[in-house]
Amino acid sequence: MRKIISIILLMCFMFSTFGSVNAQETTALISDETRSYFLGLEVLKEEDFENLGEPMTRKEAVKLVIKLLGYEVLLASNTTSTFADVPNGSEYVPYIETAKQIGLVKGDNQGNFNPDENITLDQYVCILIRALGYGEVAENRGG
Repeated sequence: MRKIISIILLMCFMFSTFGSVNAQETTALISDETRSYFLGLEVLKEEDFENLGEPMTRKEAVKLVIKLLGYEVLLASNTTSTFADVPNGSEYVPYIETAKQIGLVKGDNQGNFNPDENITLDQYVCILIRALGYGEVAENRGG
C-alpha cells in the first residue's frame, strides 16, 4: 500500500514539473502535507521545492524514484556503470544502476542512458508503470 501511495504522490509531484509555470505558481503546485511527506521520507530537501516547474533530467528523476521506493539498500552494490555515457565517478551511478537492476530503466540501443537529457512525460510514465509492477503487461500491449 505504501508503494502505491508513494507512486501516486510522486506522480503528482513530477507532473507539476511538466509545463510552463512561473515562480509564484510553484508554491501552489504542492500542498504543505505533500511537502511534509517528501521531507519526512528524506526524498527531497527544502531547496528541492525551489525548482518546482523546472525540467528534470533523467538522472534526477531516477534518483528521486529510487529514494522514494526505498531501494537505497541496493545502492552500495551498484557502483559500476554499465552505460557508456554515465561515468563511474558520478554520484548518480548507484541510482541509475539500481533502477536498471530492478527493471525501471533500460537505456537506448547504443548502450547509453542519456543522464543529462530532460526526462519526457512518456519516459517518466514508463518508469512509474514499471515501478508499479506493470511493465511487462504494458510492453505486451505495445507500450
